Amino acid sequence: MSFTLIFTFVDVKLPQQPETTREKLSRIDYLGSLTLVLGVGSMLLGVTLKGSEDIPWSDPRVFGLLVSSTIFIAAFIYAETWVSKQPIMPLRLLKQRTPLAVAVSSLFTQAVGYASIFNLPIFYTAVRLESAETTGLHLLPLAAAMGIGSLGAGIIMKMTGKYYYLALTGALVSVGSNGLLALWNPSTSSWHLWVDMVPSALGGAASVTCTLIALIATVDRADFAVATGLSALFRSTGQVLGVSLSAAFLQGLLSKNLRQRITGPGSAEVIDMIRHSTDVIRTLDPPLRRAAIESYAASLRVVFLFQMGLAVLAFLACLPIEENPLPSTMKEQAEQEEERRQGQVRGRAGEVATDA
Repeated sequence: MSFTLIFTFVDVKLPQQPETTREKLSRIDYLGSLTLVLGVGSMLLGVTLKGSEDIPWSDPRVFGLLVSSTIFIAAFIYAETWVSKQPIMPLRLLKQRTPLAVAVSSLFTQAVGYASIFNLPIFYTAVRLESAETTGLHLLPLAAAMGIGSLGAGIIMKMTGKYYYLALTGALVSVGSNGLLALWNPSTSSWHLWVDMVPSALGGAASVTCTLIALIATVDRADFAVATGLSALFRSTGQVLGVSLSAAFLQGLLSKNLRQRITGPGSAEVIDMIRHSTDVIRTLDPPLRRAAIESYAASLRVVFLFQMGLAVLAFLACLPIEENPLPSTMKEQAEQEEERRQGQVRGRAGEVATDA
């Protein structure tokens, strides 16, 4: 629907440039895109293989994939610095304080959000043995909170012209909410299962909105598209990392906990079934069902603590963000940019005079 509305009603007039199709295609960052996908993909595959197959880090497959990831990420940085005409991750922006802080904060915030979306349904189905329909209903407050948090942050910034402390508050609320998730257990009161995750969604959405505005308020208009693309790159990377790393983490912990609680003949087959399908838990004998539920609960508790750690990192990444005035019009934006340039010129002139 959004695509249709934008395609139908938004008409952006772009300046015509005398370029051939070949010249336009040559500006696409093929090498940067390829090395980034290979770097992140190799890392995720190695971590997933470690968690799902329960093999050691020293295994040649896991170790080789992680080494390959390091090589591809190094190649990506080289390509973005020296090769690409229009890099997908312009390092010149990351040399600035606020863009770097926004990028890192966006990565961790999105990692927390998508890890929650992945792991919460597992708790509902494996620990509380709820149906798929009830599990879906549990996620409705989460989805609503995301929209409310983003919209509310925009309204507050419009009214106050400030975003720094709002971003910090949102990130801090997310930390506390993920801490509440880590307290969940098989006997947790039902109302906690509906409420505890909502502050994380509110705070995370508000923080992401504020940091994006902070980025736009910091860079020049000529860099708006590049800056928003940079933010989107780190957000999407955080989404992938949040789901894949937490899933691998969960599988590794779950395998360990199940082996401690389920022993004897045929235990390996039972453990394998429990790890790969939460629906099996309902069909188990009471002792095995209790062991499976306790194993999932203990594993998810650690995963939720991991999410809390990511939320702490997102909060810390917000601290260096600079508070800049929010312009109400493009003209005011241009005036602020000119004032910044004049200030930089005066600063350099003062340094020269001091040296003289």
